[in-house]
Amino acid sequence: MRALEVWLQGELFGRISQTRAGGRFAYDQSIAGANPGTPLLSLSMPAKARAFGEAKTANWFEGLLPEGQRRDEACRRLGLSPHDRLGLIAEIGWECAGAVRVLEAGDEQGRTESYEPVAEDALAEMLDDLPSRQPTPGARFVPHVARRLPGQAVRRHAPT
Repeated sequence: MRALEVWLQGELFGRISQTRAGGRFAYDQSIAGANPGTPLLSLSMPAKARAFGEAKTANWFEGLLPEGQRRDEACRRLGLSPHDRLGLIAEIGWECAGAVRVLEAGDEQGRTESYEPVAEDALAEMLDDLPSRQPTPGARFVPHVARRLPGQAVRRHAPT
């Protein structure tokens, strides 16, 4: 069965072991022994020697995964079922938001990607070149999407 390691700020904190009903998270014994009852990952998951149940594990780690259409797209690209939480987190958990990384057991470094800085005008050109997408049935229509980079103010124009 699949086993994943959970790292927090570069330190091995625990493991998720696959079960028939999903997975169970257990803190590493050294972490649990040094911090009993301390909420390290979450208030709902204080450090303890025993593994957490499938429901509590799924609830917390589900928060690291994309939702809705983004999740469907990621699963489609990776060839996974949208219900395969463990498979999805195994594939993309190396780059979770925040300080948590979820890696296949024994893969201490995880995947590494390099990023190149992109100038604002080059990014605008890339965005303009994206193919237009047909709206999903039932989706809310947004007549205008402002193009901006994080940290830039949104400029609002008065309707004419």
